Amino acid sequence: MNGVFFGMKYVLEVMKKQKLGTIVNTASVGGIRGVGNQSGYAASKHGVVGLTRNSGIEYGQYGISIKAIAPGAIMTPMVEASLKQMGGDQWEEAGKEFVSVNPMKRFGKPEEVHTWSPSCFQNKQASSMPPSFQSTGDNLTNIKGV
Repeated sequence: MNGVFFGMKYVLEVMKKQKLGTIVNTASVGGIRGVGNQSGYAASKHGVVGLTRNSGIEYGQYGISIKAIAPGAIMTPMVEASLKQMGGDQWEEAGKEFVSVNPMKRFGKPEEVHTWSPSCFQNKQASSMPPSFQSTGDNLTNIKGV
């Protein structure tokens, strides 16, 4: 949360002067719907979502677009390690249960986030996206402040 807040604080000064800019924050589906056994993480990501939405409203008048990508469960080494802590030898079953609430019932892949993220920087494309968008797999969400 601190990184997002301070990063925005300093970049917004420049963007406001030039009357143009795009900020893309990284939130999480955990910041939109919550995630069990991860209260601190969910609270932090809820903060990113709120800061993104509110700042988008405040700074839109200066030509600044503020958005967030909110990946769902992405299989990374960190997530795998967490699943092994929670599920031990049955960590793969714990993973299946974790993603059972996702429409596609699977973990996302890091390259899926990487492929989608650049579209957030293109104001022409981003302005055509609905204010709140969730992909079929519930692995990405676009939260637009404006």
